[in-house]
Order: sequence, then C-alpha cells, then structure tokens
Amino acid sequence: MRRPFQIAGRAGWSAEVESKDGRSQRRHFPTRDKASAWQHEAQAAIDAEFLPALGGPAAVTLGRMLVEYAGLYTINKGGWNAELTRLNHYIRGANLKPLRVEIDGDGKRRLLDCQEKLLPKGFAAHRDQRLSQRERTYALIAKLGARTVARITARDMQELASTMRSDALSESTIQKEIAVLKHAFNEAIRVWGWALLRNPCVGIRLGRSEQRFVTLSQEDQQRLATALSGCDNPQFWPLCELAIASMLRRGSLLQLSWSQIDLDAGIAHVWTKGRTSNVPLSPRAIAILRQLKDQRDAPRSADDRVFSMSANGVNMAWEGVRKKAALPHLQFRDLRHLGATFYARVLNAHELRQALAHRTTAMAEVYVNIARSDVSLALARAEEQLTCPRPMPRSQLPNGLKKLPRSRRSDADLPSSAAWPDAGADGSGQPCVASAALEPLLPLLPLLPLVPMMQSADAAPSMPARPNISQPEITPHPQRAANNVIAFPFGRQRR
Repeated sequence: MRRPFQIAGRAGWSAEVESKDGRSQRRHFPTRDKASAWQHEAQAAIDAEFLPALGGPAAVTLGRMLVEYAGLYTINKGGWNAELTRLNHYIRGANLKPLRVEIDGDGKRRLLDCQEKLLPKGFAAHRDQRLSQRERTYALIAKLGARTVARITARDMQELASTMRSDALSESTIQKEIAVLKHAFNEAIRVWGWALLRNPCVGIRLGRSEQRFVTLSQEDQQRLATALSGCDNPQFWPLCELAIASMLRRGSLLQLSWSQIDLDAGIAHVWTKGRTSNVPLSPRAIAILRQLKDQRDAPRSADDRVFSMSANGVNMAWEGVRKKAALPHLQFRDLRHLGATFYARVLNAHELRQALAHRTTAMAEVYVNIARSDVSLALARAEEQLTCPRPMPRSQLPNGLKKLPRSRRSDADLPSSAAWPDAGADGSGQPCVASAALEPLLPLLPLLPLVPMMQSADAAPSMPARPNISQPEITPHPQRAANNVIAFPFGRQRR
C-alpha cells in the first residue's frame, strides 16, 4: 500500500488504494493524518470484500464446502437428484444434515435440510445390506467429509478411486465421483477466492468406462411386448414404445407436453441435457402420439402433459416388466439405445445426431453400432460369392481319438501321419515310405533349397553335396607371436 503523498503545485495530501481486481481509488485531504486514516479504512473494506468464501480452505470441511456447492450449482443441474445423493454421503460424514430439493407448483427448486426418517424394517434391512457391500468406500467418504479442505491431497483422491474399484464399483461410477469433486474444487479456486488451493483431483488416473451394447433377439422383443401388454398402467406401454421410436430420455418423455409437439410437422420441442432442442419424430412415434391424444380422458383434458407418470412410478413399473420378460439386464435407458441402433442401419451420423439431440457426431456414433446379425449376414454373402481353395482342417484321427502331440504318439501307440488313409502318394491309402522317411525333416522344409528330393518311392532322399570350401591358412604375425597372440582373418583371439 502506497503512503499518502503530495502533488506538485497542489496543496494538501493525497491517498490511494487499489483493489485486487486492479481498480484504484484516490482521495485528496487537507492533512496527512486524515489521508492516512481514510487509506487504512478503505483498504480494510477492500480486504473484507475479497476474503475467501467460508473462511478459506483451512477453516472449512469438505462436507461444508459441498453444502455450499450444492446450493450454487447442483440445484440447477438436470441430474440434481443423483448428484445430491452422492454429495450427502460427504455431508453426513461432516455431521451435517443431508440435503433435499423441494419443487413448488411453478417448478422452482429450493434446497432444504432433510430430516432423517425412520424407515420400515424391511427397507432398512435392504439399505443396510446394500451399504455393507460398499462398507470401505462409504467409510472413506465419511472420513474425507469430516476433513478440512486444505488437508485433502491427491493421494486421498487416488485412494478413494482405488477403494471404490476394490469394492467392485464400475469405472463409470468412479468417474462421476471424481468429476463432481473436481468441479467443486475448481469453482472454489476460481470463484470463492481460494487461489492458493491446489485441486487434488487433477492428475488422478482413472480407467475407461465400458459402453453398454444391448441387443434383443426377436424372442426377447416378443417377451418384452407380452410383459408390457400385461402392465396395469395403460400409459406405460406407449411410454416404452415412444422411448424406442423417438429415442428420447426418460426425463424428456415425462416432461413432454402437448403444446411442445407439432404432429403435422413431426417435430417435438423438448428439454434435454440442460437445453431445448427440436427433435424430429419418426412416423411410428407420430402414430403413438396421435393414438394417445385421441384416447385422452375428459377429466385429464386440462393436463397438458403427455404422460402423467412420475419417475418413481416408471422405475417400479419397469422393474415388474423386465422380471416378467426374463430380461434382468435390460434397463429403461437401453430402450433409447435400441431405437438408435435400429435407425442407425439407415441414418448417417449427422442425421442420427439430430434425432438424438446431441451436440456432436462423436456422441451419436456411440449408438451407431450395427447389430451382430447384420455383420454375420454380410460375411455369409461374402463366402457365397467367393470360393475358398483351402480344405477344412482335420480335427480327429481315423480311429476317432483326438489328435495328440507328436511327442505323445509313441506312448499312446497311435499311428503316425504316414499311416493316415489319405497319406499315400497315389491316394490308395497305402503307406508311403518316402513320406515316413521325410517326416523328421518336415519342420525344416522351409529352410531347404528347392532341389529334387527323391528319385523313386523306394529310394531315400539324396541331399546335394556341400561344396568344398578351402579354409584359409592361419599364419601368426611375427610381432604378435612374441606376445602370444595368434592372428585370424576375422578377428583376434588370445591363448
């Protein structure tokens, strides 16, 4: 801070302060004492304005930091429910009340404290059983939530990823856990004035998540349709069919309203992934929507939503449907993938990107996986058009036993390759003496010169005579002989 100063040609004293963002203020006073007093007060106000949020990383725990993060960022995200569940594990570890989101009639969200409720015995036992499967992971998360932010290091984040991996959590789950912590640390450094904090999640090595490729056979699709037709809720079957035909996510389908759909133009104006998009509708999707619009009941005519089901209702209904269909691995989000795989047989990546409401074609190409049946048909057509000159390999010996290694044939008393029925030179099935004699040399055939190997069937193979190469005469050098060294044409060798 610069001391009060005088300006040449002007009476009195001037004082100047500068804020941390580069802005400066200057005042003029008649005396030096008044200028110095104002300067100290103004600098104190600037320092108080730019103090780090929550007192800085050394004064706040990770759980308290994530409470602030949830109120600023998580509440405005599309996946706020899943992320808030993830953050509450750290918040409970810091002995703070978990958070929940309340949505009013206008769709506005508020972040409130969640009071712990007594669960039914059956559900409490189920929750305890699920938590016991990840006991080490949740214990480490609670430990990190109670630790001050300044004491959290990159080793702690790497230990968290390793513990989650050892508890059989998928790489996708580990990536989401580290990603939300990394974003929280980045925002604290950038916005909250924690400039001296180093993000401990930077440089953490994570594995690659496996992409889900789900295919259904015709029998599986028939069982799924039968199970959907037996569902008690009449809206659930059209919801699942529309998820395949329109390739929309569950959240977009449940928020879809009739005012956002233009059936004549075949376009739906939907909210997806934090933005609104104009999604083109397929003819099957338009037919399903027209049928739903014609079958709307009079009491529900005032409701503008296409589907009145909740997210929890969809989950419960889908759990029963996939059990009836004997498809326990099939998830509701896989319906979108099945639809994208079906239309990817005709659409290109750019057209599919628009149908999926993606920003880039790279994300759309994830769904462009041709079914294995299509590739198999293409391979079959290729073999029909092209003839293979190679015969099929032999898998068994003539006596019906499996083929054994050559070193074990004598122990098993099995015939050699010379006694195979098709080993005769004339195809008559008689053993060939020359073939038996050449059997030890078969592995060396690629190394031998291309010369006549035999004169007759009864004669042994004659090898070409090796040319007589005269060896050079070794003459020791007189001077090297005195040193007990013999000179060779290609080097030196000491006795």
